Amino acid sequence: MNFKKVAFRAVLTSLTFVITYWGLSNCTGHTNSQEESPETFQPNSTRELIQYWKENYRDQVLSAYTFTQETVRFRDGKAQEPAIWQEAVQYPSYFRIDLPKTEEGYNINLNRNDSVYVLRKGVVVDSSRQIQQFMIMEGSMYFDDIDTTLAKLQEVGIAANLFTKSQYQDRPVYIIGAKEGDLSVPQIWLDAEGRYNVRRFSKTGSGKLLEVRYSEFKTYEGHWMEHWLEFLVDGKLVQTERYKDIDIHPKLSAGTFDRNQFMTHFWY
Repeated sequence: MNFKKVAFRAVLTSLTFVITYWGLSNCTGHTNSQEESPETFQPNSTRELIQYWKENYRDQVLSAYTFTQETVRFRDGKAQEPAIWQEAVQYPSYFRIDLPKTEEGYNINLNRNDSVYVLRKGVVVDSSRQIQQFMIMEGSMYFDDIDTTLAKLQEVGIAANLFTKSQYQDRPVYIIGAKEGDLSVPQIWLDAEGRYNVRRFSKTGSGKLLEVRYSEFKTYEGHWMEHWLEFLVDGKLVQTERYKDIDIHPKLSAGTFDRNQFMTHFWY
């Protein structure tokens, strides 16, 4: 077992996120043609943004949800066979990916608080410190205090003191972690009106630049979610993700995210 490869795979797959597809109950069924009025409040720092969104939009954030993900990886520019993953999110800090089961046992990545546990063939083969970057501004910030959110951003390499207002695909965005035009450092781009991730950058373990692009948004009880993601490493497409079967009121047991029980608790 090559633990370095396993750990990198866990990071890449868990940089996923979260999220949703069309034609489902509790979904409005319209795309974000943006009937919403623009934000009147204009933050000048990451702290101001977090505080305002927490105070005004906490009731529009889902506390948990599950979904099915179709994952396609690319090798030398060619798409590989799709794989179906089952995933669960519970804010502020639980995230689980169930990869296809093999004859030898279950294959699961469990993120719990600040750690990831990697189960392969029914055995935990790796555990390490890891904060899920995608969750920080997508939902965790509404449950964590502001200082905790800022600390999480710093730990994943995002300079929270850098705050920029810009445009992305003809929409206003806030950029946390970089000055406008600098795509070489970890950063998160947020839609200023819909309050969702649209783009983010991070560094892989080998120092390469990982970019995640979000699209095809729909709203679930006021919470916007992406349905399609593209992952690029140094500008080359390495993975795509499509989401369906979203349940925004899942029945998750206490054992679903328990590091000693998760391999025997399932929601699907």
